[in-house]
Amino acid sequence: MAACIRSAHSHTADGVPLLIVGRAGLGSGERLGGIRSVADAIAERELLVLQAETHDAPGARIDLISGVAGEADIALLESDCVVAAGWLEGLREAAYSDAAVATASAMVQDGHFISITDVGVALGGNSAGASLDDVAETVRVSSSRLRPRLPTAGTSCTYVRRSAIELAAERPSPPADSDFFRNCIRMGLSHIAADDVVVRRRNGAASRSTRTEARTPTGRSLSAARRAISGLSVVVDARALAAPSFTGTQVLLVELLGALGRNPDVRVQAVVTRNIGEHARGALDQIDGVEVKFLETTGPIERGDVVHRPFQVWNAPDLALLRDLGERLVVTQLDLIQYRSPSYHRSQDEWERYRSLTRRSLAIADGVVFLSDHARRDACLEDLVEPDRVTVVRLGVDHRLGLMDADPACPPRGSRLAEGDEFVLCLGTDLRHKNRPFALHVFQQLRARHSWEGWLVLAGPHVEFGSSAPEEASFLAGHPELASRCLDLGAVSEAEKVWLLAGARAVLYPTLYEGFGFVPFEAANYSTPCMWAAGTALSEILPDAESGIAPWSAEETADALIVLMHDEAIRQQHVQSVRAAGDGLRWDATAAQLVQVYRDACDRPPPTAPALNELRGERTISEDGLRLVGPGGALPANVERPLLALATHPRLARPVFSALERAYRISQRLGRPES
Repeated sequence: MAACIRSAHSHTADGVPLLIVGRAGLGSGERLGGIRSVADAIAERELLVLQAETHDAPGARIDLISGVAGEADIALLESDCVVAAGWLEGLREAAYSDAAVATASAMVQDGHFISITDVGVALGGNSAGASLDDVAETVRVSSSRLRPRLPTAGTSCTYVRRSAIELAAERPSPPADSDFFRNCIRMGLSHIAADDVVVRRRNGAASRSTRTEARTPTGRSLSAARRAISGLSVVVDARALAAPSFTGTQVLLVELLGALGRNPDVRVQAVVTRNIGEHARGALDQIDGVEVKFLETTGPIERGDVVHRPFQVWNAPDLALLRDLGERLVVTQLDLIQYRSPSYHRSQDEWERYRSLTRRSLAIADGVVFLSDHARRDACLEDLVEPDRVTVVRLGVDHRLGLMDADPACPPRGSRLAEGDEFVLCLGTDLRHKNRPFALHVFQQLRARHSWEGWLVLAGPHVEFGSSAPEEASFLAGHPELASRCLDLGAVSEAEKVWLLAGARAVLYPTLYEGFGFVPFEAANYSTPCMWAAGTALSEILPDAESGIAPWSAEETADALIVLMHDEAIRQQHVQSVRAAGDGLRWDATAAQLVQVYRDACDRPPPTAPALNELRGERTISEDGLRLVGPGGALPANVERPLLALATHPRLARPVFSALERAYRISQRLGRPES
């Protein structure tokens, strides 16, 4: 109790009486720092110490207190708590934030936990070592002052309004109840949290974290306090690094992780799988400030304040996993090309499932990120996103990890290129919207109109669905003179990619649709000019005047390309223009903007109807469904994941659900009562 009285004495204005609810007394002669004794402290500051038994209900103490408090409000402070500057003013401001408020309770830090009444969260980090003054000031400055409603008042530090005492303590509703706090609720008053005030328990019992749902007002307040004290924690879903090839998505992931690792305002975990690619593993080894977690390991992955999926969600189990990895969800939707095109999917049914999953994931996300205004507008036209949850975040092009400083390596089939041979590089997957057939037509016109004797090199992974390979093969079969000078390398390593970019006379990038577009910047890094078609996201980050491709005239494009390949002044001007466009695109700026997106996602209210309904007129969760999975639902949490896995398994779902339906019908025939 000595520390409690001392802190109250130091941080409360003169003349303010305090009621300290004590569990253990102090002898009247025990000294309190510069104060002669507890008795003197009480006399000098009008402190009133109430010796209450530990089994007393907190609300029952009001009857004992109100008689000695006169007409004043009451600040109840447990004897094992200490306070910081401004504690009483903060409590009073919260208590008078609404006429119907009865009590305002402070948040309580106890070791590595912070709580409000009976719910709390782990703080993490080195939070226990910070001084209470620093913690209290940090929380006060950062608080959104949500003032969440509580089922009852806190037991450690609570401000009680005199008007509530007069209503609920002196005239309890029949039958008479000694619990003042419960009577307040009966009278229509409310208990709230002063979520900008923190006190600290010094001698409390070992704390346990009862993780509250971060999407409730109480959970949001606790989350905000935790982030203020311990910093923002983010889990990044980087499992796409296990892809067999290293394309733009993988470049995005490693560069983003590197930039987040350099950002001092966030603690980062990257979730990967054991089959991560060799180049990706080498890139991750260079990153400081990011804790790499393997999904297959038995060790726990610390749940973050935010989980970020830096690429679109592909299947329902992924979405369920993301909700386990973070309190709030941020999704980056790279583009909508696969949402709009059924040809990129195995079947019509799979396309429709993907579309439904995209709508659902964007609906429940607390924040949605697009890489360009074009992609954002595209999603808005499809009614996929709410504008207040959307942010455009440009990527960086100053790669430090995506193209490692390894010695360039000639691809095995690149040996067909004789020393001094000129070649034009078309880099990217063979998805149809990458428009590789147009590169073949330009190649044909280069030879026909300009007698060019060089090569066309196609480099990039071949996709299973939506490939332009049949069209390319058909064209080359009809033009054998081109086939002999066209080299399709398939997927290439990063070292081989460097060799190609550095050796190409020019890069041709005839894509029809891009969410961003790294290739022109990567080519410029090696002083190689790149031609692209103006439009979509490329017009936002690159100068249209330098694009070069005349949509979609192979003749005009070939005429411009032959000049770009051989006029040194034009080549240098082109490369400098692209480099200048990239000057404002820095990964550290990307990370800083994303950190703000994460903070905004934590602070804003969660999505409402889409969290329970599948969107806009589609199937909604029935009353029976809500009884199954809603608050207090009958389905145990540890069964949700196995049941979801069965429900989404293409071979098991139908027989499992058929068996459940048959069992239900049998129980109905046997007269089993419904619950």
